[in-house]
Amino acid sequence: MFDPNQSLSPSPSRFVCEIGGQEYLIDADTFEAAAQQAAQRHAAERDIEQGTFTVNVAEANEADFPLIAGNDYTVTLPA
Repeated sequence: MFDPNQSLSPSPSRFVCEIGGQEYLIDADTFEAAAQQAAQRHAAERDIEQGTFTVNVAEANEADFPLIAGNDYTVTLPA
């Protein structure tokens, strides 16, 4: 039965994002959003305030492994 109080927006997907050999599991709505979040986390862990990163993003399976080879996304973090 339809519940009118249930959210119709899709739940975020889980992505495996790789930057420079470091992998991050990211929950996001899109591949681009996952790349952005991974770049921000990567930069924060290294005290980097700005820069351009290439992030490989693949959708994760139930075991948090990439389903297929990912695609590269370029993310620039402004100062």
